[in-house]
Amino acid sequence: MEISEATRATNVAAFVDCDNIVASVKQAYIADFDIEIILDRLKEKGRVIVKKAYADWQRHIEYRRDMQDAGVELIELPSRGKSDKNATDIKLAVDAMGILFEREYIDTFVIVSGDSDFSALVSKLKEFGKKVIGVGVRLATSDLLVELCDEFIFYEELPGVQLMNKPAAKPKKLDVTEAYELLEEAVSAVNSEGTGAMSSRVKDLMIRKKSSFSERRYGFPDFSAFLESAEKRGLVQLLAHPTGGYLVNVKRSDQISPEKSAMPDVSQYQSQLNRLSLRPQSAEVRGQIVRDMVELLNNWKSDNGKSTTRNLIQHLADNYRQQEVEISKNMIQDIVRALMPAACLLGPSGQPPMSYGEPIKINLGADELLATCNKLYIWYLAQSFSAPFNLEALSEILFGAANQTDKVKELIEQLVREKRLNAKKNSVFGQQIYTALGDRFSE
Repeated sequence: MEISEATRATNVAAFVDCDNIVASVKQAYIADFDIEIILDRLKEKGRVIVKKAYADWQRHIEYRRDMQDAGVELIELPSRGKSDKNATDIKLAVDAMGILFEREYIDTFVIVSGDSDFSALVSKLKEFGKKVIGVGVRLATSDLLVELCDEFIFYEELPGVQLMNKPAAKPKKLDVTEAYELLEEAVSAVNSEGTGAMSSRVKDLMIRKKSSFSERRYGFPDFSAFLESAEKRGLVQLLAHPTGGYLVNVKRSDQISPEKSAMPDVSQYQSQLNRLSLRPQSAEVRGQIVRDMVELLNNWKSDNGKSTTRNLIQHLADNYRQQEVEISKNMIQDIVRALMPAACLLGPSGQPPMSYGEPIKINLGADELLATCNKLYIWYLAQSFSAPFNLEALSEILFGAANQTDKVKELIEQLVREKRLNAKKNSVFGQQIYTALGDRFSE
């Protein structure tokens, strides 16, 4: 069966110019070169399925064992005086181009070297639609190579690298202001509608704009910590995504101008819920799925296997297919994704399940589940828009008709009583604006 581009893992090929990286490490007063440190970082990028290192291994015999233990293929290039460097460059480039044409499933090429002579290779790989990551030591890396790569990782900034106690080993202190400016540019570029962009997409764009960007260079342990710091400075607004990470807005909601705060319409509400992976489906479909879910769980049969979320979704999908009901597995998953953060599905401990493989139960009836689901949608929309609720638009999304605004108002009042929403009068609109309280709906 053919695997689609969207579902298969990213495949990585790494090429190590051993002469260059070892010499660079010594020049920068780094304790030693460790290939495992680089490979550990590359595993975050995908499956590293090609690993080749180029050198005269009689001269670098101390690294042979570590390379072999890491599964790196050692390419022997015997010393020939002044031509050694060119031989390495040519062999590495030829091998990389060979893999480019012979193995189409390789998505990302990694060049471990700071040598500007690889600039042409990087450009050619990118012409064929491949992502190129460079790895090198800052003091010995060409600025041109850094700029050409889609991403550049500085070896001395990787966790586990030890610097010797000499002035040259101290990394240059960076001004975090430049990182914040880059963040604002990236968020503005992907946030034309003012409804937020996923943090992973923001970071990808920041790296494309500046390939050497890494939040760790500015003292942050991860990108989320960097975003949280930017939010404290009032540069962005963060919205916790139900599936993890953040949606990022370029400004805090209380700083958005009245012109940008126009009352959203149905399409804007729908679009934002889609971004949050909370596609609500039509009121009719949502109601049927929830009712059938409750009935199936309350009458769960042992021959169905354990009553896990995964099995629940599959059995509902099978039932609809047999009955020729036009409700897909993806539609069921959309509703489940709303019930999870709402803490409507409970595991054996009485807490929300940690995975789709845990047995679950539901303590609420179908009507209560639907109401909770609708309240969750309202809560996330309150986090996303700094404008009064469009009651007719909410009514159409939640109940399938624009004339059910009284039901919408009742749900909003419940959220206020539950201390999930806070109401304040807006001087521009003369109406109430509701803000979501807490970082998670279930808090």
